[in-house]
Amino acid sequence: MKDSPPASHARETSSDDRSKWSLALERMTEALALLDESNAPLEIGAELDLAIHRLQNALASGDEGLG
Repeated sequence: MKDSPPASHARETSSDDRSKWSLALERMTEALALLDESNAPLEIGAELDLAIHRLQNALASGDEGLG
C-alpha cells in the first residue's frame, strides 16, 4: 500500500488561498501589535511572531505546505 502525502501537500495553492493567507498575515501582524501594546506575556507574542515569519516565508516561496 502506497503512503499518501500529507493533506497540506496534496493540492496546489490557489490564488484565492494565497489571498486569504495575505489577509491572515495582516491580521496576525495587527494582533501582534495589540499584544505588544498591552504588555501581554512575551511568550505569546514570540509564538505569534514565529507564525508570522513562517507564513511570510510560505507566501514568498509559493509553498503550499506550511508544516
